[in-house]
This record gives sequence, C-alpha cells and structure tokens, in this order.
Amino acid sequence: MCMLRSFFTCFICCLCIKGISQTGACCIGSSLCFSPLSFANCKLIDTAAFWVAGKDCVFDKPCSILPVKLIEFASSYNSSKNTIDLSWKTTQEHNSKSFIIERSTDEGGTFVEIGHIAAAGHSSTIKKYHFTDITPVEGFNLYRLKQTDLDDRFEYSKIVFVQVRYNDAIHYSTYPNPAKGSAYISTNVQKRHFINLQLCDGAGRILKQQAGNLSWANPIYLDLMAVNPGIYYLRIIGPETQKTHRLVVN
Repeated sequence: MCMLRSFFTCFICCLCIKGISQTGACCIGSSLCFSPLSFANCKLIDTAAFWVAGKDCVFDKPCSILPVKLIEFASSYNSSKNTIDLSWKTTQEHNSKSFIIERSTDEGGTFVEIGHIAAAGHSSTIKKYHFTDITPVEGFNLYRLKQTDLDDRFEYSKIVFVQVRYNDAIHYSTYPNPAKGSAYISTNVQKRHFINLQLCDGAGRILKQQAGNLSWANPIYLDLMAVNPGIYYLRIIGPETQKTHRLVVN
C-alpha cells in the first residue's frame, strides 16, 4: 500500500536514479525530489525510484538509466559539399527505439530536431550509425543525440560541434533577415553567374526551390509570401561554392 499517502496530500516524494522522474520532477543522482501531484491514486515504480499517478499502488517495472552504451560521437565538415557528417557507435542496446539528432545554431541556446535514425533495439555488438546535415550554417553548429527507448524514456549524449568558415572570395548575403513576405540574395561578384536556391526546414527538407543569374548589380528576389513564420535554412549553390544561411521568416 502507499505508506506515504497519509503523510502527504499534495506532493509526491521520490528517490530516483539520474534523469527526469515520471512525475515531472528533476532528479540527479539519488536526490530527493518533489512534484505537485496528489497521492489520491498512485503507483509505485521500483521501491527506491518513482511514485507516479496510476490506478492502484502496485509494484511495476524498475526505473533505470537507458540501457544504451554510446562509446563514440563525432562530427566532421565536408567542405566540397558544405555538409557535416555525424557518426556514433554503441556497444550495447536494450529496448532502444531511435536516435534523434538535434542541432543548435545559436551557441547552445536552442536545439531543434533535424532528423532521426532507428536504433537496433537489442544488441550486444558494436553498431555504427551515420547522419549527414545538409544545411549547416556559417559559424558554430552544435549537435547532440536524444537516445529514446520503446518506453519513450530518453537521455541526451554529449555535445559535439563544427565551426564552418567560408574563406573563399565569393560572398553571398540574404536580406532583410528577419524577412517578411520576401528577401533578396546578393553577392560581391560583379560577373553574372547561375545559382540554385533551396529553402529548407530544420530537418533539411526542401520547401522551395528557385534558380537565376546573380551578380553584384542584380540581386535575386525570393518570394516568401506562402512561407509560414519560422526558422529556415537557405542553401545557395553556385558554380564554385555552396553556402547555407539561417533565415528567419516573420
């Protein structure tokens, strides 16, 4: 039975292992944590782990750290394609569901999902995984993995990063940024040259494509009237270089 029910009426007390408890309280190590939920209906998950809302006070499955052993997570920049390759390895997986790849382009302030890879599920051998980010931006690109299991528990990996620098003589600008309804792409090159434009979402899906001749005196107009407000990535593919600009649409 719920021994604590008579002592607490509006808080759930839990001793938990590293992670976030199912009550929503944040716990680190074997710390004591509280969550503003009632003991009216509670379910004990592990004798030293979680009290969570449920029908009855019964013993359920144990609470533990996700059983995925990640031994490597690396990133590298492919300058010829302007892409960033991510790779990681695991030596053990049990009940694993997927790896969600998240990226930050504001020095770790905000991470957004850019893709996901199905996990092995159950494995005791080395598994190798790969993912390519086709829309890295100039500057710092930070990445982390969100490891999820079949019970929708999750854990984050360490953060890796790549700094992208465009050192060639060809420069492109996108303005205004933030944009509303439209934007322009300009260059410092006086000679006309043909470029392809791809407007992508955070996952790298192409939402809009456009092509045209660009020069210093002739910027390209980009119609954004049908584009919903949000953060996008504009790939500029020229004859000698590929670059990606972060574009905010209001």
